[in-house]
Amino acid sequence: MTGGQCAGSDDVIDTSGVLRGSSSTLYRSERFGECTYTIPVASGKAYAVALDFAETFYKARGQRVFNVSINGQAFLTNFDIVAAAGAPDKAIVETARGVRPDANGNIVIHLFNGPVDQPKICGIQIHVVRLGFD
Repeated sequence: MTGGQCAGSDDVIDTSGVLRGSSSTLYRSERFGECTYTIPVASGKAYAVALDFAETFYKARGQRVFNVSINGQAFLTNFDIVAAAGAPDKAIVETARGVRPDANGNIVIHLFNGPVDQPKICGIQIHVVRLGFD
C-alpha cells in the first residue's frame, strides 16, 4: 500500500445493507487520499474484489466524488459514497467480479481524485471466484 492517510470515526455505522454482516467497526476506520494497494494473488484464478465504504466525514451527496481503478481499468467513476449508500454513515460494498491478476501476479487497486475532494476506503476483501459464480 502506498499513499493516503489513516483516520477513524466514532460514528455509528448502519450495516443493514451489507449482506456479509460486516462489523460496523470496519467502517469506522479509513484510508483517505490518493492511494494504491498492490495485492499479490495466485495466477490462473479469477477473483471478486470487494471494496468497503462508509462516509463518516461528509453528510451530503456531492461532497466527495472520486475514482477507482483495478489493474488499470476503470471500476468506479465519479463515485459518491453518500449517493451510492443512500445516506452518510451507511456501509456499502462495491464488488468487481472476474478480476484476474496483472502480469506481475498482483491485483492493483488505485483510488484517485475525481471532481470533488479525495478518495477514501474502509476495507478490501479479495475472494477466489468459483466456477459458475462469477
